Amino acid sequence: MQSSRFVGGLYAALDYAGFVADSSNFPNKLALYSNAIGLAGLALEGEYAAASTWIDFAVTHGQRCLSYGGSDGSSFEGPYYSSFAATQLVSFADAIKRNRCTNLFENPFLKEHSRFIIYTSYDGGPVNLEDSDWSQGFKASDGANYMSFMYRLAKEYQDGYSQQFADTNADPAGIFSYLWKDPGVAPTALASLAPIHWFPNAGYVIVRSGWSSGDLVATLKSGSSQGHAHPSQNEFGVYGWGQPISSGPGYASHEDMDATWSHNCLLVDGTGQCQEPGDDASCDLGTRGTIMTMQDHSPYYAYALADASPVYLVPSTSG
Repeated sequence: MQSSRFVGGLYAALDYAGFVADSSNFPNKLALYSNAIGLAGLALEGEYAAASTWIDFAVTHGQRCLSYGGSDGSSFEGPYYSSFAATQLVSFADAIKRNRCTNLFENPFLKEHSRFIIYTSYDGGPVNLEDSDWSQGFKASDGANYMSFMYRLAKEYQDGYSQQFADTNADPAGIFSYLWKDPGVAPTALASLAPIHWFPNAGYVIVRSGWSSGDLVATLKSGSSQGHAHPSQNEFGVYGWGQPISSGPGYASHEDMDATWSHNCLLVDGTGQCQEPGDDASCDLGTRGTIMTMQDHSPYYAYALADASPVYLVPSTSG
């Protein structure tokens, strides 16, 4: 009974405090809390009167979190925080499908999300886009590994690429690797994926020469700076020979390191770009860069034209 009181108090506090209406809490924070409330509701349904309300809350706001992702599977908060949010959303999607036959896996973001994680990786870690840190590999500062959810996506969509990626990068001793890996899904070599991919929702273009540590990866970002995204429109990154050659700071140890000056971006008269609400807020939501043209000339080259002018036309405190 104490646990139900705690969850009930958390549910009431989130609703009362306006947490669910605060756009800066999407998608990763709300995904975490709605998942916890939803799983508690499923565990206590039939024993505690409020449990059904918690489940409905989790479905409503889980779908809201999913809507912030693109139909191309990408997330404006970058590969690390999108995998953190996806772990929560996939956990609840798995539980509610088994217990209520509600299928959140039909959401287009979840269907395509594994491609976003795969393409924004390099040699065992996420590329340094937004608050993602290649140097830590696929682990957070607390040592947690969030790649086991790729096994659940592989199982749901019978996707050999997700299975291969999880076999390489997920913690084999993790409880969710044990629960979600379906040995019947045959791994598919990543080398058969196209070398160039554009994620319009996030505003990322990824160009690869291959999938080994000796291959080269180039990235271009011109999109959002909301939430954990950085004011880094028209930023480029280059990775090769097992390490970043030129990139942004990733998950910086100090907030000032998130600013434009620490990225491969232009300063105008010594001033960087404005940022949408989230870690900081110096311009309105929707003031962002755009990839205007993308031409895929695989396997030779890609051509992308990006416009970052809106984020320089607003007064900014970003250096």
